[in-house]
Amino acid sequence: MTPGAGRRVPRGAGLLLALALLAAVASVPAAPPAVAGPAVHPASVRSAPPQVRPLTVATVPPVAGFPVMLDGVTNVTDAAGKAHFRATEEGLTDRIALTEAIVPIDGQQVKVTASRAFYGVAGDAVRLALDLAYQVGFSFASMKGEPVDASVIDSVTVKSVTGAVEKLPAHQVTWLQGSRVVPLHGGLEVKKLGWTVQRVEYSGSNVVNVSQQRFLPAEKQSVVVKLLFYRVSVSVRDAIFGFAQTGAVDVVYPDGKSRRFALDDQGRLTLPTLPRGNYIVTTVGPGPVMQRPLALSRDQDVELNFYSWLDIGAIGAVILLLALGFPILGRRRRRRTSRATRQVSPALPDPVPAPRTSTESGGAGRDGEPPTRPSVAADVVGP
Repeated sequence: MTPGAGRRVPRGAGLLLALALLAAVASVPAAPPAVAGPAVHPASVRSAPPQVRPLTVATVPPVAGFPVMLDGVTNVTDAAGKAHFRATEEGLTDRIALTEAIVPIDGQQVKVTASRAFYGVAGDAVRLALDLAYQVGFSFASMKGEPVDASVIDSVTVKSVTGAVEKLPAHQVTWLQGSRVVPLHGGLEVKKLGWTVQRVEYSGSNVVNVSQQRFLPAEKQSVVVKLLFYRVSVSVRDAIFGFAQTGAVDVVYPDGKSRRFALDDQGRLTLPTLPRGNYIVTTVGPGPVMQRPLALSRDQDVELNFYSWLDIGAIGAVILLLALGFPILGRRRRRRTSRATRQVSPALPDPVPAPRTSTESGGAGRDGEPPTRPSVAADVVGP
């Protein structure tokens, strides 16, 4: 028997040994999971920086020499209407400023305004829509093309097909939008804008028909506006005797202003072309003032009858003669009527006096004549 073989291990020491083994096993770290690469904590993940690359901004319509601003950097478009940059594409359309400039196009100055940027259209990174405005001036003529004195016209009111209404100075050039860009069939198309004349006020009247005259600023910048002006010929004659009346004619315009025009030796006058409206015409001469309304909507020949003092005297004399002559004529007529009646009516016999009886005459005849004896027929009472 080996030494110590018969010894017994104390129970407490065995328990301590078991606890030590358990502690040793628990302290060994667990093996990491199998991965393709090293483990990376999520907080340490970083997004890749945006890539800067060449970008092209193309204008629609193509306009050379127009300044395009991207991220505060301004580049001018080339002959093809394109501006070139180096930038990122993220939020590109919001980073383009909508600029405005006056540039020469086809030999004339045009106001160009950037209205909207479109991304990824027709192969370019960005397309920039441009509105073009042109300098428009107005001149005025009658419906027959005759020149009109437009010095009293202050403004011209026009309206575009988009509904925009502009009140423009009548004798100065002003900017009017001539084209715009609209999305159409997956692309961008340039549309010319038409305008119509709404109102031209002259002496208190609108002398154009609303929306009748149309023009395109992109095609024509000198616009001739036809005004509703008409020719008026005036002839003044004496109302009773018919001779030509000299003097003048006062014309009150629709705005209440009055002008005087002299008549010639023939009593005639051709007024300058007048705007459409309602007028009052008054003949000035040796006689009472008489007014006549005139609604002008076409060329007119106006004949005016003038009652002079000579006419008034002649009318008064006629009235006086009639007042005095009627009683005389009445008496003469009654006399002629009575004579005609006596000549036509037959003569009536003188009345026969009734015979008197003897009782009435007292036995004696009239004037001492013997009483008349009644006839035998009167004494016969019966057969």
